[in-house]
Amino acid sequence: MVAVGVDMLVSMAAAFGLTAAWWLVFSLPLLKNVRQKSYVEPDAHAVRHSLAKLAATAREIFRNKPMFVYLIAYFFYIDGVNTIIHMSTSYGDTLGLDSTKMLLALLLVQVLGLPFCLLYIKLAEKFGARFMIGVGIAIYCCITVFAFFLRSEWQFWVLAVLVATSQGGIQALSRSMFGKIIPDKARSGEFFGFYDIFGKFSAIIGPTLVGLTSTLAYDVIAKTSTAAPEVIEAQAAPWGVLSILIIFIIGGGTYFFLLPRYLKKDEKGQ
Repeated sequence: MVAVGVDMLVSMAAAFGLTAAWWLVFSLPLLKNVRQKSYVEPDAHAVRHSLAKLAATAREIFRNKPMFVYLIAYFFYIDGVNTIIHMSTSYGDTLGLDSTKMLLALLLVQVLGLPFCLLYIKLAEKFGARFMIGVGIAIYCCITVFAFFLRSEWQFWVLAVLVATSQGGIQALSRSMFGKIIPDKARSGEFFGFYDIFGKFSAIIGPTLVGLTSTLAYDVIAKTSTAAPEVIEAQAAPWGVLSILIIFIIGGGTYFFLLPRYLKKDEKGQ
């Protein structure tokens, strides 16, 4: 293994150790100061009752059209967001970009994420959370198209800044907007459980679509090209990234055109 300054294994060990220390230090105030004041008595049929309650909550979400349609829109557009987050480094690596600088660019995303998230929240106070989520979806559509043309290192840095502008904001405001749609605030935990499930399951479609599209593009290019496999792979990768735009179009279309109809009906009490 070739190392620069510090061995890679030592660096990874130090990073994991620092992360463990971070969580330990910031968990101490919670362990010291927080005491459980409420609890649920043991139930002999806890599993059966929990499943029945889960099914009842699912039926209620389906009957509440604003909440149901919003979850469908959220499922798709947050899938696009998560796919870009999780596959950005592998995409850059396929294009032959420097891995160390890519990691620094991702660190930049985290550093810029907080101020941009606060900016999103501030703008949401003026224009509304629904409008700013729409802005975030539009920006991510632009990010997907920009990533299709990404070929050099400086473009990856620009892409990182673009992602930083909306990554934290769209996630925070999405949760805030769902909280406003919930009909019974006292049962918000039940509804947010489904919200989190939709967010976790949304990590399936994007990577699958990227993989299938990249493979198809590779096969098409390979039939007419005599280049090395890694060169063809680099040529096919942008088409996989561009396919994420389909997810944003479905989620954004549902969000922009279908959701407002049900929100208006809900506001009229229909």
